[in-house]
Amino acid sequence: MPQPPRNRKDHYVPQGYLKGFIDPARVANDRPLWCLNKPRNIWERKSTKQICHVVGMYDFSNDAIDAEHADVTFKSMEDGFPTIRDQLREVNFGSWRHDLPFLRSYMEMIRVRSPLYFEEQGQAVADSFLGRVVTVDEGGRKIVYDNSHPLTEDEVHDHDAGGIPKRVSLDGGLPLADQNHFRFS
Repeated sequence: MPQPPRNRKDHYVPQGYLKGFIDPARVANDRPLWCLNKPRNIWERKSTKQICHVVGMYDFSNDAIDAEHADVTFKSMEDGFPTIRDQLREVNFGSWRHDLPFLRSYMEMIRVRSPLYFEEQGQAVADSFLGRVVTVDEGGRKIVYDNSHPLTEDEVHDHDAGGIPKRVSLDGGLPLADQNHFRFS
């Protein structure tokens, strides 16, 4: 897989979504959106390229986990939203129920792209413990484990986005996935 671009403006709110907030009377302007600059408490004119982005936000995607780059993952939804939005406007949003599955997926995409989501997921992994299951008492609903410890910095980086161990081992043994090791919060 080719390396994705690095150190670019990665939009966590898709530009196609932001364009839906442009007043039709201002669509020809180079900076058609009005945005509040909270630190300065003033309204500024901006283009969709100037807002809702973080430089290098998706730079880790192929390095940290075995997954396709965010550009590839989100492309079909980003390409499809402007068309669906325009169709909904044409019928005064009368057909929204027909497009509900796409719209739900699209909003979920926006949620998982947000800086807050990245922060929360990173904190969840950092606050986790690693241990090895010794016994499971389903009747008493108890799990006995040993060698439980907070994840080290190396172990945090060796877990994928879902918190699944990729290649960490304890005591020089087999990889965790092969030893009934688990991550818990």
